[in-house]
Amino acid sequence: MLTSAAAIRHAGEAAEGLKALPALCVGTQTLRAARAWGWSRAEVAGPDLEALLAEAARRAPISLLHLCGADRTAAAVPEGIEIARRIVYAARLRPLAEPGEVDVVMLFSARSAAHFASEWGRLGRTRDGLAVVAISATAAVAAGTGWARVEIAARPDEASLLAALAALAL
Repeated sequence: MLTSAAAIRHAGEAAEGLKALPALCVGTQTLRAARAWGWSRAEVAGPDLEALLAEAARRAPISLLHLCGADRTAAAVPEGIEIARRIVYAARLRPLAEPGEVDVVMLFSARSAAHFASEWGRLGRTRDGLAVVAISATAAVAAGTGWARVEIAARPDEASLLAALAALAL
């Protein structure tokens, strides 16, 4: 079970013995990373975690090994699925430096969205002059309210995020 390309990059030696196993991937970016690192039996199981779990449920009973980051999106695991997690990386949140004049921010996760919103306030900046482009509705909610505009990507991938940015027509 691969939910991000970052997990594949950080798994390193720990993943070597796993590459002969089938891999259910979230999105095409994760699939491309898995194949580049040697997973020949990787397949996209959907655009997000919920879709991956739904696909796994169709194959139940099934045991999955989730190579993941220390911070994960919570999700209900359907009956018949057992998940063992191996944390292979941890993303550290950093203080936001004064960004200068900014028209839009792109938010790639709920965790980074909440952190950005907090840091934006810590810097004394107001939300009403900044547009937000979020990778998902969950990330948009985590960023909070009061932004000048909020656009949400149609799918949780970079191409959709860039399309949402273009929709702002700045």
